Amino acid sequence: MKLLRLFSLIVGATLAYGSAQAADETPSDFSPSEMGNLKCSVYNAYQGRTSHFFMLSWVQGYLSGTDTIRVVIFKQKSILSAVKDNNGIIPMLNTNCSKESDNTLLQVSMIMFLNFNSDSQKEKFSDGQGDQKTYLDLGVGHKTCDFFNLHQKDKMGLLALSWFQGQLVGMDNALAFGTLGDSFLGKVSDRNELNEAFVQSCRANPSQLISTVGGRVFLNAAKKMRAKSQ
Repeated sequence: MKLLRLFSLIVGATLAYGSAQAADETPSDFSPSEMGNLKCSVYNAYQGRTSHFFMLSWVQGYLSGTDTIRVVIFKQKSILSAVKDNNGIIPMLNTNCSKESDNTLLQVSMIMFLNFNSDSQKEKFSDGQGDQKTYLDLGVGHKTCDFFNLHQKDKMGLLALSWFQGQLVGMDNALAFGTLGDSFLGKVSDRNELNEAFVQSCRANPSQLISTVGGRVFLNAAKKMRAKSQ
């Protein structure tokens, strides 16, 4: 039943996070929260350009965020153990986008995670932790907030915000799927508030990982949203 639900999410994965954009628009002009709705045709067209790395960073954040919920909340094995290094997802992303250019980066990311998951489904760590710290943080997520604070106003800062926005969607999808609940981000009217919370938290915690701060922003915001709905 859960597998059927996941496939239905993949097919209809717009998730109310912004409208899909045409292939001839410039991705660098988009906010990080819109990256997941870009089509693979855009990703393919911008191979090797700066905008391509923003899109890749979003996908890395999505996969890392999904894996975080799987390991930390549901105590399951990290599916990213199949990724040998931070470049491991690039060939798979390129292949999927080449085959299905009309899919969005969100849809392709969900398919990729499902493929990674096929070898480790329902497995659990014997100690509840295993090697989760090694595999949760693809891309810029493994850097500290010092990096983001230094580069907040330049392209590397945008790269980190793209990663953070991908992480938010990944965590949200995984939590909704695992609990058969509703999407939290679909109820957020202004995603810039989450960006600001991330910026402020990084300033206050410069030695913490971007992934740690981003995850805390999501969980705190989701907790507040649940409290309001009760």
